[in-house]
Amino acid sequence: MKIKYETALKCAAQLASLKVIEFIDAPTAVLIDYIFTYKKLTTVNFNICVIDIGGGTTDIVAYNVESNGREFRLKPLFKYENSKFNGRNFDIAFAEKINSIIVKKHERPVNIGNNFSLLSRAEKMKIELSNETSAKYLYIQDREEQSVSINRKDFENCVQPFIESFKKELTNINQKFEENGQNNEVLLLGSTCKIPIVSKTIKDIFSNSNIIEAFHYGISFAKGAAIHTAKIQQSNDNQISVYKY
Repeated sequence: MKIKYETALKCAAQLASLKVIEFIDAPTAVLIDYIFTYKKLTTVNFNICVIDIGGGTTDIVAYNVESNGREFRLKPLFKYENSKFNGRNFDIAFAEKINSIIVKKHERPVNIGNNFSLLSRAEKMKIELSNETSAKYLYIQDREEQSVSINRKDFENCVQPFIESFKKELTNINQKFEENGQNNEVLLLGSTCKIPIVSKTIKDIFSNSNIIEAFHYGISFAKGAAIHTAKIQQSNDNQISVYKY
C-alpha cells in the first residue's frame, strides 16, 4: 500500500514538473524541525519517539539525537506502522454508535441522512468531545428538528476495543524504546492524539518519558522536509544523518 502511494505521489510530482529527490515520512520531518526550533545551540543526547496518529494510519519513529550545539546527528532506532488504529476507524465506530442511540430513542430505524454526512458529523463531534463533555447531533424527523446528546463516555466506550488492542502494541514499543536509554522524549502528532482517552493511554504507557503535545504539525512538517531537502542538495548524498545549524 505504501509503495503504491509513493508511486502515485511521484507520478503526480513529475506531472507538475517537480523533481522527486527522496520521500521522507511525516514524523521524521516534524522531528527535524522540532530539533532545529527547540534544541538549537544546545548540547544534548537523548532518544525521541514520534507518535503520529493520522486519519488512515498510525506511524511511529524513534531516533537517538546527539547535538554538540553546532550540528546534530539522527540515529534511527526503529519504525512502526499500524493501519487499524486511526482517526477514520474512530469516526466509523462513533457514527454507528450515534445511529444506534437515535434508533433507540425512536424505537425504529430513522432516516438521518446519508452515510457521508453522518460520518462527517461524527468526526466533528469527536473533536468537540476532546474539549467538551457532551455534544449534540441534530437531524430532521417527521419534519421536525430533533437532537440527541452524546457524552464523552459514549464515544470512549465505542472506541475502547481499538484502545485495548493498541495498548499491547504501545507497551511493546515503549519497552523497546526504553532499552535504548532513559533520557527519553515522546512527541505527539495528529488530532487523534488530542483525544483525552488516547492521550491518557499514551502518557500512562510512556510514563518515564517527557511527553510533548502542543506542536504545529502542518507547518513543522513542511519546514522539516525543506531542511532535509536542502541538506541533500548540499551533499549529493541521500543518506543524510548529520544536520548543521
